[in-house]
This record gives sequence, structure tokens and C-alpha cells, in this order.
Amino acid sequence: MSLVITAIIVYLSLDSNPLSLNRVHLFRGFDKIAHFIMYFACAIAYILDFVKFRLPHKTRSNHELAVMCLAIILGGIMEVLQLVMDNGRAYDPLDWLADALGAIAAFLFLHLWYLHFFRRYYYGYYGYHKHKASRKK
Repeated sequence: MSLVITAIIVYLSLDSNPLSLNRVHLFRGFDKIAHFIMYFACAIAYILDFVKFRLPHKTRSNHELAVMCLAIILGGIMEVLQLVMDNGRAYDPLDWLADALGAIAAFLFLHLWYLHFFRRYYYGYYGYHKHKASRKK
């Protein structure tokens, strides 16, 4: 799933007119909200793919934090490529800030709330506690 989201982000970031829209002006700062949402989804996909790969072993928040940094680095790479490539897109450091804030918000959302329920469901569904209890005997 994370590869699909990454491919979509790369396409939307580097294509000169990705949605084939004539300049639609919604409101000022809409692009920052779009960047926030894209990298929020990207970081969620990266972290959940990593957590599903690591389970039933326990994951640590520093691993999830490192995976979140991949989304932030991807945002930086996309902004630098927009600067280097001549595709009609402009480099904007505030876009990268919105990317980073989206990834950080995803990490906080997942780590503080969702992963608690995700791990409980995953461990309960796959019988982790039964396996752990059978080792004590």
C-alpha cells in the first residue's frame, strides 16, 4: 500500500498539471492543506506497513519515528526535484513544512491512539496471548 501512495505522491508532485485542471483557485493556502493530507496518508501507510511487518514482535516508537522520517525525507526530495526540474512546478519551503507537519501528525495520531487498538486487535486476532500463555507452562 505504501508503494502505491508513494507513486501517487511522486506523480502529483512532479507532473506539471497532474489533475488536468485549469488554474482553479479554491482559497489561499489550499496547497498547504493538500500537502499536509498527502504526507499524513503517506506516513500512516509507511508506519502501518512497518508495524504489520514487525508484528507479532513488539515495535518501538523510535522505529516508527524513523519510518515517519522517510515521509519527511520524501517531501524534501520532491521539493528539491521541483527546484531542479523544469516542469512548471515551483520550490516552496513552506510546502516541505506542511509535508513534515502532516507526517508528524500521522505519527502522533498512530502512536498515541490508533496503534494501541491496532496492536490489541492484531494480538487478540492472531492468538498472540494464547501463544504467550502456552510458553509459561
